[in-house]
Amino acid sequence: MMLSLFLLMIIILIIIAIVKGVGIRQYRWFFEGGRTKWFLAGYVLLLIISFCTYQLIPKEKEVIGSNISQLEEEQFYNDFHDAALKGELHSFDGAVRAEEWVFDYDEPKLHLKSKYSNPISVSVITEQKPTNDKTIEAYYYTGVSTSGNIDITDAISRIDLELHGTTLELMRAEVVDKHFAQFIQEFTIGQFYDQQSFLNGHHTHIAPEILILKIPEGLEVVDYANVLR
Repeated sequence: MMLSLFLLMIIILIIIAIVKGVGIRQYRWFFEGGRTKWFLAGYVLLLIISFCTYQLIPKEKEVIGSNISQLEEEQFYNDFHDAALKGELHSFDGAVRAEEWVFDYDEPKLHLKSKYSNPISVSVITEQKPTNDKTIEAYYYTGVSTSGNIDITDAISRIDLELHGTTLELMRAEVVDKHFAQFIQEFTIGQFYDQQSFLNGHHTHIAPEILILKIPEGLEVVDYANVLR
């Protein structure tokens, strides 16, 4: 902010110096025109108003600091799944426990399937409990999804679970078109910032998803119909 204010003051001083400087005498006929004076004065005033207004606008939380590169994304995927296999997702930096469920269950076998015909593309990891407490605990983990430098995590459809008899069904909300936009600053403000346009280096990162099922001792999961493991 201080650097931007400093640059703004320099530009204003340069404009004033040009208008009043000795070097413009040969063009005095141009600067003496009423329209030119009003144009320069209006531009300076617009700079000041635009800068002050922009600083007062609250920055939205969904805008993050910088884009995630493809290399960083691949590394995050690998580390995310490694942490899941080690049972360390609860402490993994960047992992978010988005949902959790507890179901009473006292059957020897469990069927896991998608409620609808479309497959559910979520990794499923089962963990046997040391005892049979007659409950199934389910934890849905994901991370932050981004498009450019916009946080779109809340726009990503999450899974839901329902237990019917001996079948645990996975589902997602119906497909809904969601639109989002990024506004770039006008030139009067953008000239003081090193900003990229929405299409320049734009990359969408969809966070991985993992469903962890903590099942009672001795419970057997017999199939994963339409569920990608």
